[in-house]
Amino acid sequence: MNEALPDLAFEEALVYLLTALKEVKATVEQILDNFIKLLPVFMQKQLLRTA
Repeated sequence: MNEALPDLAFEEALVYLLTALKEVKATVEQILDNFIKLLPVFMQKQLLRTA
């Protein structure tokens, strides 16, 4: 039923982790961009000022 996965070398695991984090970062940035676009303009300006 549950088969064991093969062992990964440290380098392979690190590359996989970094790739996954880059994909997640892009997704989170897109979600935040879309959210900010829905805010009233005065709030958008305040957020841009503090960034």
